[in-house]
Amino acid sequence: MSFNYLEKKALKSSDRLLVILHGYGANEYDLFQLSDAFVHNSHVVSVQAPYKLSPESYAWYAIHFDEIKGKWSDINQAKEIIEKLHVFLQALKKQYQVDYLDLLGFSQGAILSYALATKYPHNYFKIIALSGYFNKQLNEISKENSFSHLKIYASHGAEDSVIPLSWSAEIPNLLDELDIDHEYQVFQGMGHTINQENLNALMHWYYQFE
Repeated sequence: MSFNYLEKKALKSSDRLLVILHGYGANEYDLFQLSDAFVHNSHVVSVQAPYKLSPESYAWYAIHFDEIKGKWSDINQAKEIIEKLHVFLQALKKQYQVDYLDLLGFSQGAILSYALATKYPHNYFKIIALSGYFNKQLNEISKENSFSHLKIYASHGAEDSVIPLSWSAEIPNLLDELDIDHEYQVFQGMGHTINQENLNALMHWYYQFE
């Protein structure tokens, strides 16, 4: 499976690549404006999900809505896309000839970012997971159980009506159990989006490790 993507090269020589994974119903242009904040130190690639919902609207995996089961995700399809995305990202890392591969995921993209980082911990480094949650059905924890180099920034809007704050509330404890260095923040008055306060905080977190 091939993925369409947008790219912006770092302003100076860099050994770091940041890949943006958009949310359900968006596309590769949705968060690409964030690349301006990262290109000082990182190459940036924004990937488009493969499943078309409507013109300019895509998903990484299906979310179904019915009267019996309510809202539910296609876990098998999600696991399949994780494997295909992982292969693609490693090829992208080789193409850019970088040592470090970071992820920035929003909503469904954040869910995938958690899954990629915990299943393949030696292939990813900084993870920015925004307005998502740790899907226990989807996450396969690496048997190597070594996450010492991973760093995760997670945030959520207190007024999120798409993915409730309660869904992400257990993230700090889960990451503590895996001994993953992390920062978790909740932003009051913010819905299912990224506001300026959230952007400032994640940028401060990202660059403190440079």
